[in-house]
Amino acid sequence: MRSRQVFPAPRHLAIQIMRHRAFFMDVAAREAHHGDLGPRRSLPYHVVLLVANLLPVVLLAEPLGKEINYGIEVLNVPTTLGGIVIAVLVLSPEGLTSLQAARRNQLQRSVNLSLGSALSTIGLTIPCMICISLLDGIPLQLGLAPAEAILLVLTLFIAQMTFSGAPTNILLGGVHLVLFASFIVLMVHP
Repeated sequence: MRSRQVFPAPRHLAIQIMRHRAFFMDVAAREAHHGDLGPRRSLPYHVVLLVANLLPVVLLAEPLGKEINYGIEVLNVPTTLGGIVIAVLVLSPEGLTSLQAARRNQLQRSVNLSLGSALSTIGLTIPCMICISLLDGIPLQLGLAPAEAILLVLTLFIAQMTFSGAPTNILLGGVHLVLFASFIVLMVHP
């Protein structure tokens, strides 16, 4: 018997968030809304809200980066820690919301939030950085040592196994934690 796939494939994502969104809401949320999904807003409305919410982040990025770099120099810690601090700051809203959804036993919402956050980083940030690099003529480097690159590929492989449709278990979660611990150890002692 094939288990239900938790990770939404890209072709199913449009179905989940647009036309048939009520099919993917949990029972309590559907009963609370009584089928009413709220007012539908136009694309320009959402674009204005997106820009208004991202503008403070963009304007505060450079001063925050200077503070983090200063702290790294003063504490004499590996420069990789700066990337980890930024990643924690960027991913913390979705991560905390995902944890709250998991506490309320809303697994589908929790997984969608976590994977959506990762996909937005991979699908938006990296292509934007590549475009800026090409336009400005500044070479772009991933900044990973060979051992860290191997850990990245291994993590992507294990993540693919985790979300391939088979039921997840504590063993796969433990493997992810061991990979993360290995990355931290390699960051501190290269």
